Amino acid sequence: TGIGSVGGDIMMEREVICGLPAGIHARTAVELYCLAKKYSGIMTLEHEGVCSNLLSMLDIMRLNVACGDKVRLAIQSPEETMAMEAIVNYIQGGQL
Repeated sequence: TGIGSVGGDIMMEREVICGLPAGIHARTAVELYCLAKKYSGIMTLEHEGVCSNLLSMLDIMRLNVACGDKVRLAIQSPEETMAMEAIVNYIQGGQL
């Protein structure tokens, strides 16, 4: 877990290993988008140098994340602790 900043505001960051058996594809991108939509703020997922907005299903799918790949999740939100916990749990292979 780390702390970064965007425009002077504090942002939580964490590296996560994808535990979703099929990786992040169309169905899991929709589920990830719906999960992120529950929280306010800025949420991004980075894989192999490509950064996507978690509030864009197309952005999420273009990351092409496979099971076992490492991604970096960054969240700037008043609810960032709850959002981070929920999204990390899902990416690691947990349920919604």
